[in-house]
Amino acid sequence: MQSALSIGRIGSQLALEPSFVKEQFAFLHKHCQENIQKDQHIINQLNAYACWMWHISLLSLASRPKENLLGNLDDYCVELKLLYVNDKRNSKARKDGRFIPLSDFFIKTLQNYTVFLEQIIEAYGSFFRQVFAKKITVNDLFGNVIGSKDILPITVKEWQSRKIKLIPLSRNWVNLYMEGIFPKNMYSNWLRHFDMNFLMYTEEKKEEKKEEKKEEKKEEKKEEKTALAFHLIQALYGHDQRDREAFHPHSSLIPNVYVQQARQQLQDNVKFLSIKHLERK
Repeated sequence: MQSALSIGRIGSQLALEPSFVKEQFAFLHKHCQENIQKDQHIINQLNAYACWMWHISLLSLASRPKENLLGNLDDYCVELKLLYVNDKRNSKARKDGRFIPLSDFFIKTLQNYTVFLEQIIEAYGSFFRQVFAKKITVNDLFGNVIGSKDILPITVKEWQSRKIKLIPLSRNWVNLYMEGIFPKNMYSNWLRHFDMNFLMYTEEKKEEKKEEKKEEKKEEKKEEKTALAFHLIQALYGHDQRDREAFHPHSSLIPNVYVQQARQQLQDNVKFLSIKHLERK
């Protein structure tokens, strides 16, 4: 895959190298890990975790970077490991959405995020009631950030005077938040384009070890990253033909094959990039 960091805007035909994306996720993980800790300001905690969820969702769900990307918590069917996504409602080419298989990594990430929000509600519930004049629930915080201008407010009076608001995740908010963390020429859809190219990508990794008494090299282990079939990628990204979409009566796609193979590939992508879960101590 061609690296496009020095070519300005990064598009679907100029996908980033996996090694570079791995590095960026390491930077993102470090930033979010530090800011979700209990000794951080509550706004730092909530916004950092939401930003982490934005990027993990784009990597794991093949969805477009639209406002309110995470949707509602009830949208996720953890039992079936599926999510229904409809991010082209205004498109004349496609009116219906598609089913996205949820990988084990994403489900664990979702569960961790929910536990985090529950802890925030327990610790700050009464304070939020004063600020927002209503009882705040996990569903109110899910996929949202706290918009705050200038300094981080401390007292209830400061919170109210600055008109603190809960707002849904959006590409504009994420771009501003990530200034100074990601390179300047990264853009909102880079993860979706990288993910699509990476699902087509096959790499064989060989680890070699010298024998103690011989100069010859011996192949010790072989690891492979295989590509996802193109018609399954089309189904995952909603690029399949009209009236031939996955799960459509006229589709030749086998649902079980799509669900199992796409889920495994999305899981393998995360593993290949060495992405770890956040930990709140």
